[in-house]
Amino acid sequence: MRDFGIRGDGLADETEGWLALTKQARQQPSALIRGNKGDVYRLDSDAMVEIPDGCRLDLAGARFLRTKPIARGRYLMTFGTDAAVNDLDIELSEGANFNRLVRFFDRANVDSIKVHAARRMKNKVSDLDAAILFVGNQSRPTPSDDSAGHFRLSRIETENIDSAVLFTQFSVAAGQPNPLRDVSIGTCRFKKAVLGLYLRNVQTGTIEDVQQTGFADGAEPAEVGGNAVLCNGARDLTFRRIEANDTPSHGMRIGGPIKNTFELESAGITVELFISRRSRRSGFKCKPGRDGSRARNITLKRAEIYDCHFGNAPSTNEQGVLIECTDGFQAGHISIGVREARDGTSSHDAVHLSSVTDSSVGRLDSDRPVRHHVWLNTTPQANYARGPLRSIRFEEINGRGAGAANIGVDGYDQDVSDISVARANFQGGKGPIAVRSGRLVGPIRLDRASPGSRPTCGLDVDAHRVIVNATTC
Repeated sequence: MRDFGIRGDGLADETEGWLALTKQARQQPSALIRGNKGDVYRLDSDAMVEIPDGCRLDLAGARFLRTKPIARGRYLMTFGTDAAVNDLDIELSEGANFNRLVRFFDRANVDSIKVHAARRMKNKVSDLDAAILFVGNQSRPTPSDDSAGHFRLSRIETENIDSAVLFTQFSVAAGQPNPLRDVSIGTCRFKKAVLGLYLRNVQTGTIEDVQQTGFADGAEPAEVGGNAVLCNGARDLTFRRIEANDTPSHGMRIGGPIKNTFELESAGITVELFISRRSRRSGFKCKPGRDGSRARNITLKRAEIYDCHFGNAPSTNEQGVLIECTDGFQAGHISIGVREARDGTSSHDAVHLSSVTDSSVGRLDSDRPVRHHVWLNTTPQANYARGPLRSIRFEEINGRGAGAANIGVDGYDQDVSDISVARANFQGGKGPIAVRSGRLVGPIRLDRASPGSRPTCGLDVDAHRVIVNATTC
């Protein structure tokens, strides 16, 4: 560092020294750039520091400091392909601002990233703005490059960063998506973020532990993109654990918010443990784009969702678990509702399935939803499409204090068939099930329901197909 005039005292801009250093590194393949422990490298110039391909960065306890805004479309620094980084620590002072901060190309191997801001950084202006971007290599001539991606990020921590980290193929030809592959993400800690982890056009990967806490300063309830985890055009991903607290919109969202020709459909996503508290809208949401596309094979093994539309008037968007236009949703144990006496709200519906087929839930525990423990319909919200509702099974539902019927069904003019609940234990609510409409081409059954009033059916519903404890409408 000192050979390039880099003092590391944080008192003056040292971009020129870093530009000279990286120029020298281009002449030395696999160069090692080692920082000095305790150094503060202030980078305030409009020029970007571009770490060349194959470089290794070992900061050894040093950190970067930015005190001025970064121009739109620019970065503080970028890394070429095959980068190896141990600890990237960035501090943003009161005078800083940015849309994008750091960019990695293919095959980056990063041990740790820390980005701390003195105040809230509202960096997300477009779908591709985030503090840290892992992108495919745009210089590749083919839009179907199998080597795109292959990223490893062991740990990331951010504070006061609106949109924290994005994995995406940055630029692809219309209709020829080139997804990233083989993504490995370890521990994510996002404090006061709006959007924590965004996986866009990612195909195959494992994410170990994501935690988002603290409502971002000044964030609006239902703010677009306000999710701890957002997946769009993602396939074959496994999340070991997600804890999404105080998110402006959903705890986790699969699909959207806007789908275009660059995204693949989402499929093969597994979440082993999902925890969400005080999300301003849904806890867990799977909602493909607006062109009639569908998600496939979404698995939620265990979910604990409480107080999930705190401070927001009930609407059709605020559910514990909301699944739309999906084939093959599977869940193990879902627990939703009001957990403690001080929690003043619960979901509109505990579980909402819309235009869903071939799905099953092992056990649902639902406490005091505003409407139903389970709501089933065939008209997705803002999807401009309708579809059948069929082959849906709940093994066990334990529900208390529903504001409406314990289970509600509205098939509109679509086919509804083969809906079954093996065991249902309801306390309160306005009847075990209310079927408003739908072309019933197969049965709706509650086989072992707790004693209560008869099911209710709309005038155009085939009452003989709605059965509770062997009793029809």
